[in-house]
Amino acid sequence: MIQIAHRPDSPEVLTSNKVENTRKKIEQKIKNKQSVKSTDFKAHWKEKDVKDLIYYHQNGKCCYCERKRDRSMEMTVEHFRPKSSVQENKDHSGYWWLAYEWDNLFLTCLSCNNKKGDKFPLLDEKRRSKHPGDSLSNEEPYMINPIDENPEDYIGFDWDSTNLLVKAVGLDKNNRGAKVVNELTAINSQSVIEERAQNLETIRTIANLCIWSKLQENKLIFEKIKELIAKYTKNDMQFSGFYRAFFQKNGLGEYISNTKIKDQATEKSLVDGIEQLKEKISKLSLSDSDKNKVVQHIQKLENYVTKPEKTNATIFKATLEVIANLIQGAAGGALFEIIKQLNNMIS
Repeated sequence: MIQIAHRPDSPEVLTSNKVENTRKKIEQKIKNKQSVKSTDFKAHWKEKDVKDLIYYHQNGKCCYCERKRDRSMEMTVEHFRPKSSVQENKDHSGYWWLAYEWDNLFLTCLSCNNKKGDKFPLLDEKRRSKHPGDSLSNEEPYMINPIDENPEDYIGFDWDSTNLLVKAVGLDKNNRGAKVVNELTAINSQSVIEERAQNLETIRTIANLCIWSKLQENKLIFEKIKELIAKYTKNDMQFSGFYRAFFQKNGLGEYISNTKIKDQATEKSLVDGIEQLKEKISKLSLSDSDKNKVVQHIQKLENYVTKPEKTNATIFKATLEVIANLIQGAAGGALFEIIKQLNNMIS
């Protein structure tokens, strides 16, 4: 499981009249205190434009187990927050108002989708959102959102004690990672841990050759091996999260794919730049909706900076672009200059 870059704009179908009509019918059932079933939702999220866009955005991989699967036969659109029921709370009507929200939709393999089902446990059940007006940010879900969070903070891998199998393990003290890999997805199903180990000997050889060629100062081999490490750790590679963890553990993290914020700028300069951005934006005349969105994205920038060694610079830059688009028309040149400077720090 790896972090996924911010999404492109939502497909038009998800904001169409037919979707809005479906949403209103469901909302009316809720107001009438009628139960909402899965069959009440028309599956507009399965339309080709939606599924194709998510598929390409996720590099053809399940957002949880990272296996590449056939788009039409072996993958399905997953609701991060379940739409019509919540297994942990039988009185909950599901997050019906998020059924067609772009940020709530991911593509998963059938195994992960079946394992997760309508599970969505929270660290504190009392903080669960029940209505459209409730703030989702108050929730503390066990499930890791691969866009808003970096799964590598919560999930690691064990390949030394599993007899040529590669098993995912939890890393955090709240056991979010452990719950995700063992209870909420198929990340640790037998077929996945076997498939994940298929290239184990290959990457061991790559790691050993990298260390050897560097010691021997064999630049030709060393450069080619670094290219191989970058190839295996690119986001579009199946199981790249495991490969990154493997090379990092073997002291080769500097050669993995994707520029990191820490490689290009100090944490202090980024923090100072973000503070300037916050100050300038606070003086703008924005709609309440845009203002809330900007605040949320600035919080994402701050969260990325707290883990600079693990943050994908592409995601940081994409967040800056979203902020720039939101303030377009309300901001002057000085504000965009700050955004440009932040962008250049990690280029």
